[in-house]
Amino acid sequence: MINGSQVVKCRKPHICHGCRSKIEVGEYAARSVSVDGGKIVTAYWCEICQKVMSEMDSYDLQDGIMFGELIDNMMEYWLKAKEEIDGTVHKRRIK
Repeated sequence: MINGSQVVKCRKPHICHGCRSKIEVGEYAARSVSVDGGKIVTAYWCEICQKVMSEMDSYDLQDGIMFGELIDNMMEYWLKAKEEIDGTVHKRRIK
C-alpha cells in the first residue's frame, strides 16, 4: 500500500527501484513511501521509470514493482521512454 509519493530533488545519491540506475545528487526523482509487511519502505524512481509507469495499466501496478523489474521485464518500453526523454539509449548507469 503506497501511503505517499512526491517528486523530490535528491540531496544524496539513490538507486532507482525500477531500473537500478544511479540517481545523482541534484537530480529529480519520485519518492514513494509505503508499508509492506508492517515495515515502512521508501523507493526512488528515475524520470524514465516514472514515464514507463505512467503509461502502464493500473491493473499491472496493483501487485507493485519488484526492484529492477522495469528494466528486466519491460526493456523495450524503458528504452522507448528513455529515448523520448533524452534522445539517447544506454546513457544512464545501470547496475
